[in-house]
Formats: sequence, C-alpha cells, structure tokens
Amino acid sequence: RERVVKASRDITINSKKVIFQVHRMSKDDIEEVLKKAEKDIVAVTEQYVARLIKELAGTDFWKLRRAYSP
Repeated sequence: RERVVKASRDITINSKKVIFQVHRMSKDDIEEVLKKAEKDIVAVTEQYVARLIKELAGTDFWKLRRAYSP
C-alpha cells in the first residue's frame, strides 16, 4: 500500500510542477516551455504511472482503492 501511495504522490507532485511551469510562461518563450512541458509529462507517464500500473497489476482493486486517486 505504501508503494502505491508513494507512486501516486510522485505523480501528483510532478504533474503540478508541469502545470506551474506552463502557468509561468511568457509570450517570448511559449514554444520552448510547451516542448519542455510535453517532455516532462511524458517522463511522468513513463516513470511514475508505469510504476503505479505495475504495483496495481494482479491486486484486488478494493484493497487499494484509497491509496491513489485519478
């Protein structure tokens, strides 16, 4: 359960970093910021979401339903 909670927390933290990064962009660096944000969100998906999927594979959904949120 703790590994699922940790993976969920990591996803939330890194996703918020990408969101705040996009919020802080200016008119001069829109393309650069969006490319970096896209790269970062792909990294979050590949690293953290993949780890969460591995943890949840083969387990009882109801047992861990409060350990993570969509």
